[in-house]
This record gives sequence, structure tokens and C-alpha cells, in this order.
Amino acid sequence: MSKCPYCKVDLHIKDFFEMREYETKRGKIKTREFFKGDSYTIGGSHGVNMWPCPGCDTILGFSEYDSDRAMH
Repeated sequence: MSKCPYCKVDLHIKDFFEMREYETKRGKIKTREFFKGDSYTIGGSHGVNMWPCPGCDTILGFSEYDSDRAMH
């Protein structure tokens, strides 16, 4: 189990995402995950996610993604 190096709270991957339900055009209810942190476009089709600790809001790291394929 990983812990935040600053506030020592247990970290789980699901803590960084928010589940939202939505209705499709055909009336089906679906669930989708949305990243809770900030996302930035750094040029072209590339972007960066900033991963803050859910307990103390300290920045834990960054990850790069291809915005053409990513769902954020």
C-alpha cells in the first residue's frame, strides 16, 4: 500500500478519479471516470496530468498522455 510522503494518508488509484453517471442518446445509463487533478495541453496532441494528494493537495507527480487517445 502506498502512502503520501507528506501527510502519510493511504493512496489508492480510485482516489484520483471521480465516477460520473450519464445518459446516452438511446437512454442507457453509463458510468465514466474523470481525472480529479489538473490536465494541461503542452502542444500538438500531447498533455500532462498533475497528480495531487487527495489528503493534503500536495503535488505528487506528473504524467504525460496523448490527448487524441486519452479520455479526460
